[in-house]
Amino acid sequence: MEEAIYLAQLDGVVRLGFIYPNLGDAAREDVRDLNKLLSIFNPAQFRAKDICLLNPIFGKASHLIGGADADLCIDGMLIDIKTTKNFDLSRKYFN
Repeated sequence: MEEAIYLAQLDGVVRLGFIYPNLGDAAREDVRDLNKLLSIFNPAQFRAKDICLLNPIFGKASHLIGGADADLCIDGMLIDIKTTKNFDLSRKYFN
């Protein structure tokens, strides 16, 4: 699970050009949180029949609004995953 945290840190470096002070460190609390998230994950819901794109971008349109992307595109379904500390579902998450 630490590898997922390292990859997320590198994503920030690539996107923002900023090297985080904790680059290469995976906090125990973060690893625990990721394991909890993984425990509710159902792989069958994310199985592609034809196409699976990871972290797709939208060409010039992405740049026009400051770098929009998504998490997954599976068989034409666009998926963007969000997490939060608080159990709250507000309008801003949909926007």
